[in-house]
Amino acid sequence: MRMPWSLVRRVRELPSTVADGLLAALLTLLALPQLFLDSEYFERLDIQFREPGAVAVLLLLCQTVPLAWRRRAPYAVLAVTWTAATTQLALGYKPTFAEAAMVVALYTVAAHRPRPQAALAAGLFTAGMVGYGLIIEARYPTAFGDGLQSWVQTFVQYGAAFFLGDLQKRRLAYTAKLEALTAQLAEEQELRSRWTAAEERGRIARELHDVVAHSVSVMVVQAGRPAGGGGGRGRAPAPAGRVDLSAYRIVQEALTNSLKHSGPGRARILVRYGAHDLRLEIRDGGPAGNGQKRGQASAFGRQPTDSARRSRRAGHGLIGMRERVALFGGTLETGSLPGGGYRVAARLPLDNGSQ
Repeated sequence: MRMPWSLVRRVRELPSTVADGLLAALLTLLALPQLFLDSEYFERLDIQFREPGAVAVLLLLCQTVPLAWRRRAPYAVLAVTWTAATTQLALGYKPTFAEAAMVVALYTVAAHRPRPQAALAAGLFTAGMVGYGLIIEARYPTAFGDGLQSWVQTFVQYGAAFFLGDLQKRRLAYTAKLEALTAQLAEEQELRSRWTAAEERGRIARELHDVVAHSVSVMVVQAGRPAGGGGGRGRAPAPAGRVDLSAYRIVQEALTNSLKHSGPGRARILVRYGAHDLRLEIRDGGPAGNGQKRGQASAFGRQPTDSARRSRRAGHGLIGMRERVALFGGTLETGSLPGGGYRVAARLPLDNGSQ
């Protein structure tokens, strides 16, 4: 059962030109032998057809080959297939399975063209099929013992083809609408992410500006002190450089997220100050400091509860940490711990201008 569906899926994944070409080739292979082989059905009815030749083969190909262009020029393909089939019948050649090309062409018109134009084309085609049926009754009356039944079967067949094509058109329109909405949502999400990152960069820039301005103010005050005035230096040290500030903020944001998302618990902070970089590692133990269950969220941007989802939408902890690390060309790693909890690890390179 899986093989036919797998084959259909593969055919659907082919480019439309290739798929239509394969359909035309398959219909030709099925119809061409019928033109030369004897048919017990027609022999039983004692119907004599004209001997097939080059003209008969050409008319048959004019019915099947145009299907390769059925989606690019459906009106033309419908007209050509009907003309070739009617001419073949009028000249007395044996009808073949190539007549199915008219069914496919009518389906294509209904599926890939606007409904008003498709309905007009179907009306013209119906008139043409009336002439086609009259030719059959005039040439081969014994082939259709019950004329009314034959007419009904013919028009039910082509009516079903048009209905299925129109149904396919509505399905394609619905799918295209869903794809457009999906693309719009993705674009809005991308814009929202960019806006959030830009907002966070602006906040960090303002913060650094305040630190630098404060440092300059302290330098000016210290430069204007009288000699020996060490007692007026103040009790708190002046703010340090940009790396120290960013490291402080990263730890602050990580602990804030831990409190929001995991609740009161325990967290561990490890700071390594090396010659070339500053490394931070913050770990929490999950909700209430205990190991969390599988599938339950932890700190630093996870989603264990509705309040955590709201805090994720409202705050930008992970984005802020990433922007601070990116400011110095560092790296940031975040993720759940195997036994529960969450881990944030950051590395901030040091240089002479970042101290």
